[in-house]
Amino acid sequence: MQREDEKTRDLYGRNNLGQQMLLARRLVEVGVSFVTVHYGGWDHHRQLFKTCKGEFMQKFDQGMAALLTDLDRRGLLESTLVVALGEFGRTPKINKDGGRDHWPGAMSVLFAGAGVPRGAVVGATDPKGYYASDDVHSPETSPTPSTPSWASTPIRCCTRTRDGPSSL
Repeated sequence: MQREDEKTRDLYGRNNLGQQMLLARRLVEVGVSFVTVHYGGWDHHRQLFKTCKGEFMQKFDQGMAALLTDLDRRGLLESTLVVALGEFGRTPKINKDGGRDHWPGAMSVLFAGAGVPRGAVVGATDPKGYYASDDVHSPETSPTPSTPSWASTPIRCCTRTRDGPSSL
């Protein structure tokens, strides 16, 4: 890591997560086929807003943006699938402790690279965010990484409005 340009290290953030994401890029660059970066602490049953407005999300946003930008600049993003996800979704409503509880009805997953169309939104929930309602995918029904869902499912790009997504 000491051989890495200082500006690049700063781009990722001089914190544990940022430097793990930089190390992940370096591993991809030398041909490692599967890399995992763990960032714990997503179980926000209380004080969700305090936690997410602080360093927690800033580190994730900076590190992920740097990883995607850096892979793209180096010509590696098109051959690398980047995935960010948790193990399930969260309740659409805030609980009495200012947090969100476990919710299996809907969740979000970020996919980037490997031919995934940029800016695409796949699927939707009902108007209140309780249940997946459109283009529903699950581990049991989704294609494997070697046959990604965007290769077999039409992708509709959307913008999000106050009333929900609208097709472009």
